[in-house]
Amino acid sequence: MAMDRVRPARVGYVIALVLTLAACAADKRDDGGRGNGKGDAGEDDDGGVDDRDGASGDASASGSGGHGGTHGGGSGSGASGSGTTHPGDPLCEPKTCLGEGALCGAIPDGCGGILMCGTCKAGEICEASTQQCRMLTEACTDAGKQCGVLLDACGGQRACGSCTGGAICDAATGQCGSCKPRDCATIMACGKLPDGCGGTVECGGCEGDEACDAVSYHCEECTPTSCELEHAECGPLSDGCGSKLDCGTCRGGEVCVDHRCRRPPRQGPCEIVNATCGTIKDACSGTSVDCGTCPRGEICVDNYCESCVPKTCAELGWTCGTGSDGCGGTLSCGMCPPAAGGGDAAGLCYQNYCCVPRECPAGACGEVSDGCGGKLQCGTCPDTSSGQPQACGLVSANVCAPCTPKTCNDLGWQCGKGADGCGRELDCGGCPDGNYCSVPGQAAHVCSPCTPKAGCNPGDCGDVSDGCGGSFACGSCSAGMVCGQITANVCNVCQPQTCPADKQCGVVSDGCGGMASCGTCGAGQMCLNNLCCAAKKCGDPGVGCNTTTDGCGMPLACPCADPLVCDASGSCCSPLRCIDMCQNGPYDGPDGCGNVIHCDACSGGPD
Repeated sequence: MAMDRVRPARVGYVIALVLTLAACAADKRDDGGRGNGKGDAGEDDDGGVDDRDGASGDASASGSGGHGGTHGGGSGSGASGSGTTHPGDPLCEPKTCLGEGALCGAIPDGCGGILMCGTCKAGEICEASTQQCRMLTEACTDAGKQCGVLLDACGGQRACGSCTGGAICDAATGQCGSCKPRDCATIMACGKLPDGCGGTVECGGCEGDEACDAVSYHCEECTPTSCELEHAECGPLSDGCGSKLDCGTCRGGEVCVDHRCRRPPRQGPCEIVNATCGTIKDACSGTSVDCGTCPRGEICVDNYCESCVPKTCAELGWTCGTGSDGCGGTLSCGMCPPAAGGGDAAGLCYQNYCCVPRECPAGACGEVSDGCGGKLQCGTCPDTSSGQPQACGLVSANVCAPCTPKTCNDLGWQCGKGADGCGRELDCGGCPDGNYCSVPGQAAHVCSPCTPKAGCNPGDCGDVSDGCGGSFACGSCSAGMVCGQITANVCNVCQPQTCPADKQCGVVSDGCGGMASCGTCGAGQMCLNNLCCAAKKCGDPGVGCNTTTDGCGMPLACPCADPLVCDASGSCCSPLRCIDMCQNGPYDGPDGCGNVIHCDACSGGPD
């Protein structure tokens, strides 16, 4: 009996324990995607938990960043939350843009969502430090940048101006000037390497048993390796003893990051709203941003890549043709068997179904669908001119039915001709003397009094109205005369026209069969569509590396010398490079010229 009395307590304890464990598991699932936004890189390099929210979390939990898990390389975009409520908790009070002092961009609301706090006007930037709009020129000046880019609160790169006169933008300083070649001592380099200005620099060899690493250009102890040993899928890799290995290239739109093929890094505006695909509006500027495409096996749903199971022909009920498998691939469902009596020719495939075209139904009229995408011409209704006419489709589509024609009285017509509503012509006759039918300015098919002009006046030309709905053909003008140049329908001596004021060069018609000269252009100009145009050249003010036309209809290319790159302002920019950054460990971020670089530490990162 004592055992019986204890058993309910034990059962209650077990139930409580099970419920507690379940709650903890749920908390982990809730918190796992709403942590510090850095995302754990697991063994499969997926970057931790795949969670859409990634925006806020429990102050006591540090889950992985939202969306960091789907081919993201472990860089989620969640932000650590404040407070102890969980997303979905009815007690959670979302933050507000005003309460957080954010007047632009996007911020986590603290309850698993994202607040859109507005966009800035053209010429403004949403500052990352304050999330308030200010003039871009002022922000660039305060940052000490003449050129290069500033990151806004959404991770977008905003150009701070361009360099002129052939000057180069130094991404490290944001200043225009001549390109500064790398200094061997500063970067502690060895061997022959690019100097960053289109040339090379010789930094000498290594001492003792050390070898000059062929990728990092640093002296290291010789330790042979291979792409297989390093599990490298792509990119250049040092063999550890002074030579370089080629580990291949990536396919399908992927890029090489840390010698692994991954999806291209998302742009900052995509990260800030957890978008992994498709096009979004930048939360800071309102401009369109491409967040990329999904890998095979995933589809883009509301700007987020989700796993997708491709459909089969059988599941879709398709018997022929090709079409989407629902996951970005293409299904091929074969061909139709030969049509009956059609020899070896395949049957007709219509909307992925084998189809046998119909013939005109008995008694059908007009244009009828054959059921396979084509049209059948099923003729007209029988001619019953001596009795009651028939019309096609009057009662039912493509069916002849008796038709009662309209009369002149039904239509209120007094004169003229028109349709009787049954496919025949209705003639309402003419008007009595002194009246004319459909006089201009009067009702149609109504007789109105009108006195027509007697005929062409001397000197008239062309078609002249008689004032009562008719016209006279008044002929053409004699040689040297032109019709209507000065006065309508009147022959005048042709007055050659001079060059119009909006034309600057070349020749134009003088209106009398000749040509009028508009002059020539000055030195260095060309005539384009009767306007003088000075063709731009590389190095001219306003011409940059992003210029594609000379302004006069011809293409123009002003590329930057390797390894300089063209930035958003059209300036040639000397970007930050891995060889300059690797002493401080791995680097994954902007290169200062509008691109993103991914660098290992100084043990074989890309140049």
